[in-house]
Amino acid sequence: ISDTDKRVFEEQYRDLTYLTWNSRGIDGPVDDLSLVLSYQAQHQLTRTTSYPKDRFQDDTDDVGTVGFTGTLRSELGERQALTYGLEYYQDRFDSRREQTTISPGAAVDKTGTYRDGATYSTVAVFAQDEVEIADSISLVPGIRWSQFQIDAPEGWDAAGLGSFPATGGVKVGIVDTGIDAAHEDLSGKVVDCASTTP
Repeated sequence: ISDTDKRVFEEQYRDLTYLTWNSRGIDGPVDDLSLVLSYQAQHQLTRTTSYPKDRFQDDTDDVGTVGFTGTLRSELGERQALTYGLEYYQDRFDSRREQTTISPGAAVDKTGTYRDGATYSTVAVFAQDEVEIADSISLVPGIRWSQFQIDAPEGWDAAGLGSFPATGGVKVGIVDTGIDAAHEDLSGKVVDCASTTP
């Protein structure tokens, strides 16, 4: 998009559906339990017009997100409670791009912003310990571990990578002002360097 192009958000909506189940005062090591299952559908159409206004481009992105959260709470005394649990979310993308020239009105389908069928997943576990020090003062230390995964097979196929990660890693091209090829992080890992400076 150049400086003379104008981006307009034509439409955007999100639909969220979720199911929650809560249980309080459970006998045993867990006092409270909360389970949440959710689905969110997000749709966004972005129209970009050029100047002079002889063409426009529509980018449509649809994202479906499935989520699950399980949270447990254990009372460890009158002034202390441990809250812990896990989360899982997965986004699935469907993306389209259409470029239209107003005269003669021809439309061309292009690859969208995201590859169709690509997914982005995250799983996390968490814990926090809430200790009431005084009537209006609490100490709440916590810890969280998360892992993320991107699965975009159509994008990898288009790049000639096949299944990812490819054996031996993926070659990356970098435009930079210069590197120290003898640096310990780069030594033996740089295939070639080229200069565009005359």
